[in-house]
Amino acid sequence: MAQTTANNVGLAIHAAMARGDEHEKRSARRLRVRFMTHYGCYREGLTIMASIAAHSDAEAQAQMGRGIRQIPWELLDRCAHLLPEVVDGAVAEIEQAIGVKSTS
Repeated sequence: MAQTTANNVGLAIHAAMARGDEHEKRSARRLRVRFMTHYGCYREGLTIMASIAAHSDAEAQAQMGRGIRQIPWELLDRCAHLLPEVVDGAVAEIEQAIGVKSTS
């Protein structure tokens, strides 16, 4: 059986990271997409966070609490194939928050 993002979490994370790189390269601003794992805390799982280097305090404030997606470990297998779209959503939300034209 061929491995796809539908049945391989590693491939799905790789595809999501590649999508994040695409957004970073196309962005007119300094966009960053980060992938973090958390264990032993209230937010255990995979966190995807998009952010844009703020040019002002207002831009920094506008990004607070936005562009963040958390996937609990127990859901990761079931929704891994959706991770590239999760990245798209986080990036779109952060771009909208500060009024940057979409990179999509």
